[in-house]
Amino acid sequence: GSLFSLEYFDDISTSVLPYDAEQSACILQFTVIEKPTVTGLKFVGNKKVSATELKDEISLKKGDIYVASNQLLDERRIRELYLQKGYTNVKVSSEVTTDDTGVTVTFAISEGKPTIVASIQFTGNEVVASKTLKGLLSLREASLLQKGAFQETYLESDKQAILRYYQDRGYVD
Repeated sequence: GSLFSLEYFDDISTSVLPYDAEQSACILQFTVIEKPTVTGLKFVGNKKVSATELKDEISLKKGDIYVASNQLLDERRIRELYLQKGYTNVKVSSEVTTDDTGVTVTFAISEGKPTIVASIQFTGNEVVASKTLKGLLSLREASLLQKGAFQETYLESDKQAILRYYQDRGYVD
């Protein structure tokens, strides 16, 4: 069990061989089939994020033992990196090609267009100025100095920040 948990081997078999004619001792022989190593990483379709930045983001590295589950996690990491940059329609897939030296993992990225926050508007705020509420937000409108990239993860935290602001001033709901 514990050799398999290392995730270095595709298969492990054991056999017991006699050590001497009296069979007073034995030889345990382990035969392993190693998983291939990662010999290449490629990125296709990435125009807005450099291959270097993508390589820094993923866990698979050249020379590592190839583990399929890491490939799926890395697809998710790439997707999340693009989401942080406002690319809400990004699609990421990957494929593995094998040769005598190891595997090459190719990540195919369809970036889509970035989702930009063009405007943030508030309605119903009669006591607190919109400018004050905007100051509470992590999301920003696009401007000369701001990209205004929409990040869905900030949407809920911004909503909570506004609720907290009102609750701290005695408003219940």
